[in-house]
Amino acid sequence: MQARACQSFTERQVWPQFILFITDQNHVLTLVKIIGWTLATLPLQFAKFLAAVLGDLIYFLPTVRRRTLLSNFHHAYPGKPISWQHRKARTSCRRLIEMTLYNFASPFFSEGRLDRTLIATDESIELLKNYVDPAKPVIFVTVQNSMMEICSLVRRCLPLDTPEVGVLYRPLNQKKLDEFARQNRTKNGITLIDRGEGLHQARKLVKDNNWMILVFDQSAGESGYLSFFLGRAASTTGFHQFLAHAYGANVLGLYGERTGFWEGNLHVEKISEGVKDDPVILKSNQWLENKLTGDDKFIENWLWIHNRWKDQTEPNQNLNLEFQKNLVVDSKTFYHWDSIPRTNRIWLRMPNNLGDLVKWLPFIKAIRESRQDAEITLLANRHFTPLLEAFQVADQVLSIPRHNAKYYRRFLNLRRMFPDTYYQLTQSVFGDLEARLINAPRRYGIRWPGTTRPLLTDTFDVDPGWDDRKNHQIELWDDFFRHFGLLGEVGFEPLKLATDSEVINPLRCLQTESRHAPYIGLISGAGNHPEKCWPVDYWVECIAGLMDLFPDSNICLFGASPDLSVSREIIEQFEPGSIHDFTGSTSLMQFVMVLKSCSVVISNDCGGLHLANALGVSTVGLYGITNPVYTRPVFNSPVRIVQPSGCPKHGGNSSKEICLPQVFEAVADLIEQPEPTPKEATLVT
Repeated sequence: MQARACQSFTERQVWPQFILFITDQNHVLTLVKIIGWTLATLPLQFAKFLAAVLGDLIYFLPTVRRRTLLSNFHHAYPGKPISWQHRKARTSCRRLIEMTLYNFASPFFSEGRLDRTLIATDESIELLKNYVDPAKPVIFVTVQNSMMEICSLVRRCLPLDTPEVGVLYRPLNQKKLDEFARQNRTKNGITLIDRGEGLHQARKLVKDNNWMILVFDQSAGESGYLSFFLGRAASTTGFHQFLAHAYGANVLGLYGERTGFWEGNLHVEKISEGVKDDPVILKSNQWLENKLTGDDKFIENWLWIHNRWKDQTEPNQNLNLEFQKNLVVDSKTFYHWDSIPRTNRIWLRMPNNLGDLVKWLPFIKAIRESRQDAEITLLANRHFTPLLEAFQVADQVLSIPRHNAKYYRRFLNLRRMFPDTYYQLTQSVFGDLEARLINAPRRYGIRWPGTTRPLLTDTFDVDPGWDDRKNHQIELWDDFFRHFGLLGEVGFEPLKLATDSEVINPLRCLQTESRHAPYIGLISGAGNHPEKCWPVDYWVECIAGLMDLFPDSNICLFGASPDLSVSREIIEQFEPGSIHDFTGSTSLMQFVMVLKSCSVVISNDCGGLHLANALGVSTVGLYGITNPVYTRPVFNSPVRIVQPSGCPKHGGNSSKEICLPQVFEAVADLIEQPEPTPKEATLVT
């Protein structure tokens, strides 16, 4: 007991002292110098080995950084093999460590070694002679690659009497370490300018016909300009464009080409000639894009591990391209695009019931309009895949497999497609687990009062006072997407099918006396929800009445396999052939074709009712216990809702209380009676 107390006391004393020791600025600086001297003194093979080991560690560890790294490659080079992408990503991680080790070792390099580190190419020297005598203001934009730090040797490697060269840099948090880094960099003839507090100094330097080097970045946040880089929306640094326009400065691209470990050649190339109002940002992005699409060595030396496309990072910006400094339209003109590339991967997990699924589709169409660069992917039950593909509201539809041993493995594999945003439209814990397995960096959903959704990154919280007896569910869904930045109106016009998705209509097999006779569709079941259904004997009387009211009509029964027993009970009450039964015998797309052929569809509150409404078919919805205020059909198609007499608007009464005259009246409102066909007079002789 005494030993444990003594040990605990020792730990309480040692750990704070150790933490103070390693955070003390003098100790940190000493440690940095020891590491740097060791790296500079030991054979180069040691630093190479260390860069390979630490780089591979970064590459293989399952971290957020690794996902960002591989996602960047997957977006930038979709046509390249996965093996190529991973090979370049691994090399890029090693180059990152190589640059980091150079920062440690370079203060201890000899003069001769520094001279070998960066060598200017002859073409670069000839180009820069044009800006030396007489001196002209030049903005050098450099890139974040493994040779970025070596660019502090620019004046040292140029055999020219250059003007003053300023370099924008980010100060280190520790003052003594920052002073040490500044001293090492400025000894090679450059002027370091704090990018946070020294912008006035940078402007004065350019105004006086000097040179300025800055890193132009594609993750500048709110201070940047929303443009496109490698086809994806990105917030790009705009300071170099400001300097170029303000002082008529030329803009040149500057980068180091790696020729060996800690060695490279300096390249300088023209970007902009200092013309007023020249699109410097877009030209700079294009210059870098050309490098990243045409030079394999340049690709693997760029630091892909950073999130370059960190635009619209706030949840309320996700579904639009609105930005304070917006170059979206300019980019479209500059790149001669007919339309903005759809490269922002937005995935939506669709509901598992047909009725809700079709009611979400207008919102998906609205997302495509609001976020013009959205590539929409729908994840849906495999039975709904043909329907969603036929409606063409998304760029691709992925089928969710059956619940078996391979179910979650499928979602783990889907993470290799690197979606940017995942909208969870279901309310189940298992659905949230699917979202987490896919591992999109932004996972959004609806959170009802009293529930938690820890596997999502952000939620739209439903107001505790929200009342489904007064509001339709699409009002909630609209608020949900508005919360995440949806702009514009949501249209509820009937959906159109792609021509090549249509299948043979089973109604063509029917032999009817009149080609003008209406088809009346009946959906007498409601899947596995018998409490929603109108009783069988009511359906029998309804059909008999319809036959009397519309004697030339074709009565057709529809439904899924669980509705077979109900349909058989109905058919047994009529002569064979008087009713056409398609219950459980059609595929979903065949069901769509027969619904489209109907003059009217009479249905309980089920998926078939909402599908018919989405197709523009006139519908009569029978609502008893269910709530039409919350779940009534939403598309701009003719619809009549029939409830029991005296039933509250939000439902609650039994369907048994729905009377036949109510249904007949609703049907008569929707069916256009055809004019009787005049018959030719027969001449009797």
